[in-house]
Amino acid sequence: MRSHYPACERAENNLCRCQQCGGMMHRIEWALIAAVEESGAERRKRRRSLERAWDRLADDRRAKPATVAQVAVNSGFVDLVDWLADDYRAAVGAGEESRSTVAQLRAGLVGMVSDAVREEVDKIVGPPGPSRDANPLRLGLADHFWCDLFAAIAQVAQQLQGELDEVPDHIAGLIVRSRQADNNLVRPKRGTPKPVKRIPLEDLMVERVVSAAVRTAWAPVQAIYQAKLQLLIRHAQVLAILICPAPEHHRSVVEYCMHPLFGEEIAGPTVERIKRALYEDLFSPGLE
Repeated sequence: MRSHYPACERAENNLCRCQQCGGMMHRIEWALIAAVEESGAERRKRRRSLERAWDRLADDRRAKPATVAQVAVNSGFVDLVDWLADDYRAAVGAGEESRSTVAQLRAGLVGMVSDAVREEVDKIVGPPGPSRDANPLRLGLADHFWCDLFAAIAQVAQQLQGELDEVPDHIAGLIVRSRQADNNLVRPKRGTPKPVKRIPLEDLMVERVVSAAVRTAWAPVQAIYQAKLQLLIRHAQVLAILICPAPEHHRSVVEYCMHPLFGEEIAGPTVERIKRALYEDLFSPGLE
């Protein structure tokens, strides 16, 4: 990874005005380093600060809803880093550090993808300059572009997961139709091989047998690709939340990343805070 401003990577505030990454690496390095820090001091420090802020705001009727929502979501940010830390310790304890989410993020979406995208951006808008000469295109990228990207990846991958269940029916249908087409062939001209008739499979009982056979053959294949898709979904969800300048104002990050990740992996007081602070309809399908 090429050099990048440490102040941006280790930032605790949401706004990114970095000319190097345009929001791509904002806060990411702080989160990944804090997750693997053995003492957990950075995470505890951040959490104490947020707890004090929440205690001040929670029962203050004069508090701005946007401020309350920001503190609630930032609490979720720290919960997510804690989850990454637990995952990392479990992987290290099993002697498989490379299987931790932190290591996989560095090797995958954070490492290869971010470098490749930033290099492409440099080609289009030119190399980054000093922060005082802020390039409006780069500032535009920092305005929720990257979290939009990762939230969209998570959304599409989730849709693909559902479509995998329909693959066996499509395969079985193709097999039956293929045999029907073969049996409808006629010899185009004398001297060419005569088409060989195949045993028809249109019978309902036979179609059931074909469908069962296809589903049995497809099951292990589906398991492999579903596992890879689930890994992609998790990584995209994590990055969208970590990168997002303001998840409380970004519906797709809440709906496709925070909602499923906090509902399935992360629990505790923060979930209730987020439900209370954000519009209720954002969490109506879950997080109960």
